[in-house]
Amino acid sequence: MKARTGAGRERRYLSLQSIAGRMCAAVTLGVALMARAASGATFTVTSTGDAGDAAPGNGLCATAASTCTIRAAIQEANALAGADTIAFAILSGPQSIAIFSALPPVTDPATIDGTTQPGYAGYPIIALSGVGLPPPSGLVVSAGSSTIRGLVIKSFASDGVRLVSGGGNTVERNFIGTNIAGTAASANLGSGLVVEQSSGNVIRYNLISGNVGDINNSDSGGIVLASGASDNLVASNLIGTDIAGINKLGNLGRGIAVRDAPDNTFRGNVISANFGSGFRVYGAGSTGNLIEGNYIGIAIDRTLRGLGNFAGVQLRSDLNVVRGNLIAGNEDSGVLLYEGTSSNNVVQGNVIAYNSQNGVAVFSGRGNRISGNAIYANRLEAIDLSDMLGQDPSGVSPENLLGDGVTPNDANDPDTGQNDRQNYPEIQSAGYAGGLTNVAVTLNSVPSSQFDIDFYASLACDASGHGEGQYPLGALRVATNGSGNASVSVAGAIDLRGYFLTVTATSLEGSTSEMSACRLVQ
Repeated sequence: MKARTGAGRERRYLSLQSIAGRMCAAVTLGVALMARAASGATFTVTSTGDAGDAAPGNGLCATAASTCTIRAAIQEANALAGADTIAFAILSGPQSIAIFSALPPVTDPATIDGTTQPGYAGYPIIALSGVGLPPPSGLVVSAGSSTIRGLVIKSFASDGVRLVSGGGNTVERNFIGTNIAGTAASANLGSGLVVEQSSGNVIRYNLISGNVGDINNSDSGGIVLASGASDNLVASNLIGTDIAGINKLGNLGRGIAVRDAPDNTFRGNVISANFGSGFRVYGAGSTGNLIEGNYIGIAIDRTLRGLGNFAGVQLRSDLNVVRGNLIAGNEDSGVLLYEGTSSNNVVQGNVIAYNSQNGVAVFSGRGNRISGNAIYANRLEAIDLSDMLGQDPSGVSPENLLGDGVTPNDANDPDTGQNDRQNYPEIQSAGYAGGLTNVAVTLNSVPSSQFDIDFYASLACDASGHGEGQYPLGALRVATNGSGNASVSVAGAIDLRGYFLTVTATSLEGSTSEMSACRLVQ
């Protein structure tokens, strides 16, 4: 019996050892699981209230009333290290959350995902609405590596969204500055979205319209990339229209303002109906920006619909590229280069038409290459190199820039100024014979220099007698002799009878001339 009792005690002891070991293993596993949870918790907002969290940092999103609000969820996500998710399950369907005081900034990576709300079907149905707030903005992200998705952000007393410091954020599928249907303005009183000292962000598939901003404040608009905002992608947004992309909501400032912000890409956006310019790129630091494949001043269906911005694109800085855009229907020029240095920019491969002033106006800078564009049906010149800032006769805006008309050539082109006031070529003859269109062109400019001659055909001649440039036909390079003269004859197997031909000259430094006098092909 004693032996058995001893054996039983030994067995019991071994069993307790085994249990203790298993408990230790379980605790270790539990700690590991808790660590994983700490780096990826999900807090689900269940209330439209605005109360804060009862005990921030305890891992539970719960107000004193045991509900989870957007404020409480942000507080818990900030307190818990790692990338967390804020989801929504407020009954079902559209819900509006009234925000009565500034929300805490997102200081630890988080995804705030309105697409999780039951009833979501492609458009946001969770609205964050400011209620008489002082200057604080709607959502502020300083953490980096965060996402704001599927929300309506409206009626705040300052900016709708701010990305400050950090980087690598995504802002997508939101309505910023409109009602929950995306059909009417519900303005944020600042800009829609501001990025400052933050890089590598992706801003896509948003509707950003109806924001008030300040037309007199250059840092104001639908989207503002301010100092230190570099390498950002802004793609496929509607900026200034309604959700259908065809009706006017506008932003009171610019559609997109870029100040001292380098190397950003703007692609595939509709930027129309804004009170300021569609784009305003300015400041010595705003270099290397690419504006490509956007609709600027027109609807998403490629029609005008009275959706023009002030100017299409304003460049007040250097080394930017405007390429492959449709720029039409704007109240001033399609592309406007003035103030600052505005040098060494490229305007290439765009359609620039039906703007109320010039197609491209160069009021400042040199080395600006303007080539391969379809420029036609603008009220004034296709390309204007001008040192005169005109006043709009209607008095609507002191910034309306009328230019000075055709700039005469001068012998050997010694003058300086806008794009070096590059001389334009002259078409000596243009005719069709033997299945070929034959064109003879001469150029007088700086002696012993090389120039690219761009050829264009148009259905009509501009009222000035110089331009248009409706159909780009290609380019070739010529060299002037010691007297500053060059000549070239070209023949193409295309029947251009009834079309008007024009040409431009571009120096190797990149300065493009105005358009030549037009010549009818007979």
